[in-house]
Amino acid sequence: MSSVLIHQIEEELDKEEDEMMIFLCRDLAPDLATAGLRELLLALNERDKLSLLGLSELLYRVKRFDLLRRILKTEKTTVEANLSRNPRLVPDYRVLMVEINENLEKEEVSSLVFLLRDFAPRMKMSKDKSFLRLVIELEKLNLVAPNQLDLIENCFRNIHRIDLIKKIEKYKQEGKILLHCLVLIIRVRCSLTKDKVTSQTVCMLQGIGLFKQVLHLSLISV
Repeated sequence: MSSVLIHQIEEELDKEEDEMMIFLCRDLAPDLATAGLRELLLALNERDKLSLLGLSELLYRVKRFDLLRRILKTEKTTVEANLSRNPRLVPDYRVLMVEINENLEKEEVSSLVFLLRDFAPRMKMSKDKSFLRLVIELEKLNLVAPNQLDLIENCFRNIHRIDLIKKIEKYKQEGKILLHCLVLIIRVRCSLTKDKVTSQTVCMLQGIGLFKQVLHLSLISV
């Protein structure tokens, strides 16, 4: 993928969209956590972690469907079809956090920061702090993770955002179903190869958000 293409897209995004896209890519290059979007996308491209499908997914996640058409020459429906057939670039956890971010007002984020003071007393009460920045700080403190969202749920309950709690509950339920399917697949394969499946293996896959992709690939090859 050309640097020109990455430059064209980066030039079209505003500050908030930049932040969302960087957040979505956070697990793909942990060593570039402080990099700007252009540097991050170029690095992912050089490491063969970013394809045109992946780039189209990122634009889809930040709802820049106009750039899908104008720059990548594809449509929203085409991207959705690809996402249903292929392993996804972005873990569901990060997609969920971005969706929540888009549904929160600045005043609500300020309320969340205040509610979290008991858990993270050094957290700065910045007026322009976004929900995604808040999540990153909580991740660094090991208070939030793909399988550790109770703290955020409790905060949403305190600000009466039951709709966001339902989003998290749906994510958790889908994760349990996928994990159950994955365990069954691993057990079947291990019974054929006489290997042992360990809870550590399953937990590791769940924790880093890979079990959906493993499930997808397993179903293809079964």
